[in-house]
Amino acid sequence: SKEISDQSIRLSRINGKTKEFEVPKKLRDRQKINDKQIVALAKYADKIQKHYYFPQDMEWALEKDKLFIVQTRPVTTIAQTAKSEKTEKNSNVKFAEAPILAGAAASPGIGTGTVRILKSPKEIDKIKKGDVLVAPMTSPDYVPAMKKSAAIITDEGGQTSHAAIVSRELGIPCVVGTKEATKLLKDGQIVTVNGQSGQVFMGAGVKKTEEEKALTTKLKHSKTKTATKVYVNLGQPDRAAEIYRYSSQRSDQKKRAGRIYYQAFPRPADFL
Repeated sequence: SKEISDQSIRLSRINGKTKEFEVPKKLRDRQKINDKQIVALAKYADKIQKHYYFPQDMEWALEKDKLFIVQTRPVTTIAQTAKSEKTEKNSNVKFAEAPILAGAAASPGIGTGTVRILKSPKEIDKIKKGDVLVAPMTSPDYVPAMKKSAAIITDEGGQTSHAAIVSRELGIPCVVGTKEATKLLKDGQIVTVNGQSGQVFMGAGVKKTEEEKALTTKLKHSKTKTATKVYVNLGQPDRAAEIYRYSSQRSDQKKRAGRIYYQAFPRPADFL
């Protein structure tokens, strides 16, 4: 069976700039690539998974009827997802009312918080720790706000969208493709998001078992093991400053992290 997501926005490259356009309503729910291309992608995915010995999150592009694999990385949340599914079935989680929204289940878990609607990345400062982020869709510019969120809801997207992939990496419950979350929900409302079933409920009428509470904590704080110790992520320069400022015993690696931060963010006096 096929799952075709509704697509209301398309991006096009015009005169060297990427511009956003609205997709005509009659085209929004149409299949985007043909069956032959779907089969070809599936074969690529199978081959890449066998090469890396692990399931992959893949990004691809289609140009002049030719498919290109542009990026692939391991799926790091498979074990957590399986545990969440088991917990969901065995727990006594109950909701007081029928769901007010439904979409695609993108990241497992249950999160409750205050709704904050972001129409663009420029509004990410509205999000406080524990809020529920609601947006038309997300992009890398939303990540600082996503990290603070108790749950994420989007109007657009499917299980391979940016919101879905990042929320799974962060261990945050997420429901995507609701089509009308930004219209139905209001800032300040309390909602509960069930990322396993793809449903959103009004209020905090959820009863969690101790097992589920422990699982949620584990999902949020679990880290991927690496062969070398990670001192700082260059994608988060604010952490470099923190490490450099507060570490009493700086190793050579930590000192380098501090220098990287300094080079990336010079002092105002350096421009004089």
